[in-house]
Amino acid sequence: MAPAWAPGWASAGYVLALQACLGFAYYGATANMVLLLQIYAGVTENRAESLTNYFGAVVGLTPLVGGFLSDKLLGCFHTIIVGGLLFAASLVMLTAAAFWHNKALLMPTLFVILPLGYGLLTSNVNVFGAHQFGDGKEKTSWFSWFYFSIIMGSILAFLLPGMLQQNVSFAVGLAVPCAVLLLGLGIFASAQFKFAPPSTSIEHESQDENLAIELMQDKSNGQIWSKVLPAMLLTIVFSICYCQMQTTWYVQGMWMNRKIFAEDMPVAYMMCADPLFVMLAIYILESFVFPRLRDAGCMPSPLARMGLGMGFSFCGMCSAYHVERLRLRTLSPGGLNQPSSLSILFQIPQFAFVAVAEVLVYTTIQEYAFSLAPASMKSTINAVNLLCGAIANVIAGVMTQWCSAWIPSSNPNLGHYDHFYLLLGVLCLIGGAGFHFLLQMGSPKKSANQPIYRSV
Repeated sequence: MAPAWAPGWASAGYVLALQACLGFAYYGATANMVLLLQIYAGVTENRAESLTNYFGAVVGLTPLVGGFLSDKLLGCFHTIIVGGLLFAASLVMLTAAAFWHNKALLMPTLFVILPLGYGLLTSNVNVFGAHQFGDGKEKTSWFSWFYFSIIMGSILAFLLPGMLQQNVSFAVGLAVPCAVLLLGLGIFASAQFKFAPPSTSIEHESQDENLAIELMQDKSNGQIWSKVLPAMLLTIVFSICYCQMQTTWYVQGMWMNRKIFAEDMPVAYMMCADPLFVMLAIYILESFVFPRLRDAGCMPSPLARMGLGMGFSFCGMCSAYHVERLRLRTLSPGGLNQPSSLSILFQIPQFAFVAVAEVLVYTTIQEYAFSLAPASMKSTINAVNLLCGAIANVIAGVMTQWCSAWIPSSNPNLGHYDHFYLLLGVLCLIGGAGFHFLLQMGSPKKSANQPIYRSV
């Protein structure tokens, strides 16, 4: 008799479809958050940047709730359904808040309901998809395709809802992600899957978790955390830089020349540069660079790759620094209240550098932590990794307030974003030195035979 679930990719494809819709909905809803908060919450540019960082922090906290519900009460599938419905409800409420210019509805929806629904999803969708496979090779391939679906969803989100929000209306630009999310949930709910019951017992894990079982037998949880947590904490430095794309870099782009072929390009379109460069970086690294390094027996360890990623992040901050200096120099005489004549396309190198760093840092920390964690800790490890991103957003928001002399409340022409980017560059160097220190301390190396991936 055939199984009650479609094995392997036949069922995982439905999860990929859901994740693509989730990526589209999330990034579509947040593509212009700085502008959304300015228009509908009535806050200043500086305050909108800080609130965007705090929003990211809340999004990073809620997966802890999702992990608990999945492991102890509902299981992955039902937690995903609950999270999806909450997320869809939040998008309906955001659309209504934009349509009626209702700040009282906007703020709790944006900072409570949306993060909660999305957090239940991010802690479970990738894990649920991995449960559909029975061997390590297929599961590794799953993570690569899972990441690809996130990228595709985010690119389309920045192109369509991002454009609608800036050129038509926020209500329309928020309604489209909501419709796509409901479509994804419908596709997901219509499929049949292999289910893993909510339990932390290793007896419920599939056979491909043998390595994790051995690690659990050999090491205490405290020993595992002593290996994983220092590296996770160092990724906070990169996350502080990464979140600049939707805050200070967004504002920087707003005050540059956005004319492309005589048409104003929405700033959200520049956000497409990151996922495009990430896809290109993964293709080059996995198809050309890493295979040759493996064949030569000199593949860098995960810690070394993350340290290299911090170097690329430093280059991204330096690029942003030089672009900002050029932007300030090209202001027209008496034009402090006008955008610079410098083209927004000058931002492309800083996005490219940070995208490469994103691959080397974010994908590798997931690989590194996942390989060391026993079966009973994988969900917790994933949630704590997301928590580190939340901490980074809080720090970035606080830094924006502390550096108010460089980041004025409404007009970057009156401040010095370049000084702020230089400070972030120094932090990247410190983070890189931290990974070098961990490497010298003799942290265990991960096998170099599996490709990189990131869970979001």
